[in-house]
Amino acid sequence: MIGLSCQNLKKRYGATRALDGLDLELTSGMIVGVAGPNGAGKSTLMRMLAGEEMPDSGEIVLTRKDGPVNEVWRRVAVVHQEPQVWPNMTVEQNLAVGREKSWFGKIGIDPKAAETVMRRLGILQYRDSELSDLSLAVRQRVEIARAMLSDADVYLFDEPNSALTEHESHALFATMAELAEDDRVVILITHRLTVFV
Repeated sequence: MIGLSCQNLKKRYGATRALDGLDLELTSGMIVGVAGPNGAGKSTLMRMLAGEEMPDSGEIVLTRKDGPVNEVWRRVAVVHQEPQVWPNMTVEQNLAVGREKSWFGKIGIDPKAAETVMRRLGILQYRDSELSDLSLAVRQRVEIARAMLSDADVYLFDEPNSALTEHESHALFATMAELAEDDRVVILITHRLTVFV
């Protein structure tokens, strides 16, 4: 069981209050949707969980079976609305970025795990294709695959289906459900609430 707790989070940008005492208690197995208008603090919360911003006050606590985690952001994977990928590299090379074992081209990812994730997301047939030759929807799925290979405890999805068709969106939400069933916390920031209906 994994627990994620946000306690009295506050954040100001000048005179603007982005968060004003946010409390949140999540446990693994949950998929939580965060919705609201621009300026409601959704992105601020996401950046805090990912370690990109610090709250002015309050705390974020992540607890695993073996106790609290010191650096929460290290156990958080983010899937951005605009894919953070390398178009001049192949799908498989994108999955390996940041996981290199040496300067000699050796891929520092488990090939079987990478193949399983690519197959689940329907991108295995593109493994040797450069992302510049692929659609935005495929690039988005490559970013999702990168997040899944990180073996995080918390997965943040920021408008992940903005470039996906309805069919692709349903496949994505099936993947999110699998992550939740695998004892992970899944947080979704979206405006397309119809996917839940």
